[in-house]
Amino acid sequence: MVKQQAQQGQFIVVSLRRPMIKSAGCTIGVTQARGAYTQVLGGKLSDK
Repeated sequence: MVKQQAQQGQFIVVSLRRPMIKSAGCTIGVTQARGAYTQVLGGKLSDK
């Protein structure tokens, strides 16, 4: 459903499910070390 609707808009999905992450065009990960700083990682995913 998200893939079909994405042709007409953008979505922000919060998920830990591998199939959802694999089907994303771009991912952004946010991590926080124990009581330290927050780190943001992201990138485009290839189709292969």
